[in-house]
Amino acid sequence: MVICVSWVPELAKTRELLLRQAGYSVTSVLGRQELSKLPEIPNACLFILAHSVPREEKLEALTRFRHNSIAPILSLLRPHQSALPGVDYAVEAFMPREFLNAVATATSHRRTGWSVDCTNCNLIFDIREDMVAFLVSDRQSTTLQCPHCRTTADYEPREFRRAPKTSKEQ
Repeated sequence: MVICVSWVPELAKTRELLLRQAGYSVTSVLGRQELSKLPEIPNACLFILAHSVPREEKLEALTRFRHNSIAPILSLLRPHQSALPGVDYAVEAFMPREFLNAVATATSHRRTGWSVDCTNCNLIFDIREDMVAFLVSDRQSTTLQCPHCRTTADYEPREFRRAPKTSKEQ
């Protein structure tokens, strides 16, 4: 269970979709009025504070979350913004890959090893390892469907990217 605190509903929804696609269950907390539900959310493996959350509300969210959980805290930062005390990870992650890699590092969650960028919506989606082996050995290209926008497109093996290993996997 990943908890995401955000002040911008559209960004919260995008992060939620990315995290669900990567295999996480997600609870979004939107705005100051929903901070009170933080102590009621059990079994979090990660707490994410979006860059849109004002500093005072971030501190309040940290305090409320820490009353009930010892899970790591990931703070998403704006450029040149400093990390708050009490967070375990603080990153500038504006691209989907950067964001998911920061989450994977914070949770030590091993994600699928291969991915491709959607030609329509530009979101990254994972490809199963066995599918990549089949495609590379037998075909010049294949048609894949983006799970986000449902667009189908032909991809060549050179477009597949291997996800970087975290320090624990190396």
